[in-house]
Amino acid sequence: MADDPERWRRRGLGEEDRISELPDALRLQILSLLPLKSAIRTGVLSSRWRDLWAQRWPEPSSVDTSLPSGSGAGAAAARAELLAAIDRRGKRRMDCLSLAFHAGQLTPPDIKRFVEYAAACDVEELRLRLDGGGGRGSRGGTRRPGTLAVHFPVGSKLLARLSLRGLHLTASANAMVATLEVIHFHSVSLTDAALKRVVAACPRLRELELRYCRHLRRIDFTTDGSANLRSLTVVDCSRATELRVPTAPRLRSFRFSGAFLCSNIFVSTTECLEHLYLCSGGPETGLPRTNLPSAVPRLSNLTVLTLCSIALQYVSASAANTVNERSMHSLRELQLLMFGMANSNLADIYSFLKACPCPQLERLFLQVVSYAKCI
Repeated sequence: MADDPERWRRRGLGEEDRISELPDALRLQILSLLPLKSAIRTGVLSSRWRDLWAQRWPEPSSVDTSLPSGSGAGAAAARAELLAAIDRRGKRRMDCLSLAFHAGQLTPPDIKRFVEYAAACDVEELRLRLDGGGGRGSRGGTRRPGTLAVHFPVGSKLLARLSLRGLHLTASANAMVATLEVIHFHSVSLTDAALKRVVAACPRLRELELRYCRHLRRIDFTTDGSANLRSLTVVDCSRATELRVPTAPRLRSFRFSGAFLCSNIFVSTTECLEHLYLCSGGPETGLPRTNLPSAVPRLSNLTVLTLCSIALQYVSASAANTVNERSMHSLRELQLLMFGMANSNLADIYSFLKACPCPQLERLFLQVVSYAKCI
């Protein structure tokens, strides 16, 4: 290597890459100290770094476990093997920790132990999924919501993605999770105050998804936690009657499906929206008065718009009074989910297309069904 002319040329020009010359063992040690995304990005440095990140730990860097359904000796054995596997692996760094199980298979101490183990391994993505419970449990959670709880914040110093399903969530006041970017809650039991504390604790939060969280009544982000929010999805949070997002300057995508709201959706955050989905869930529910339908015609940055027939009715009525030559000028795709095709529905479509110029429109989808499936 001492006779390598290329190496001496780089050294003479001050371009020698001494880090790349390190042995693989030392470079792997460096990679083990980096978050996953940063480790992957080192692959562009040179051919010696390409795909090296995948070898940074001798043990698997992700654990994905799903306990078989049922009870009895088989379920007890699966639970014992899961806890033993955690003990054998030790507290080494981990990219993703995922656990799916059924009602009655794990106890509250088991969940607490699992979450604490994730924190000890500085996990970057944590997924916990509780299935079962019968009846409305397939959507609304377990038969006895709140039996198994997760406390927020989890404690991992590198946590970037959190996904919970069918569990109860509590949250500390004045907590701070500087790394969390993505939160998905499905059939999670949490209070309005707990959700507000979670959002306030995550200054880097860019994606929030709430599905079937039927204990929520007021979704209120009147904090700095929504400053970096780029995507917000709310699906069938049936008890919620109010959604307030007064300031989210980076919000690009908003998707809503469900039968509410009696209060304004947004105050001053709609101008930069690019993707918008509004569906009231059925012909018998309708959208109450909000400021969003009236704002739709003025969303000059909108590129994809999806409206159900009820939302279209409100938007068309508003558009007739707010004609603007720049309205919808960026729209590329329009999807209309029609619950019926009576004369009034055809009139709404005509009124919308007449009042909202869409010179860039490339794709128009019209779905006529008796019931439009939620997103």
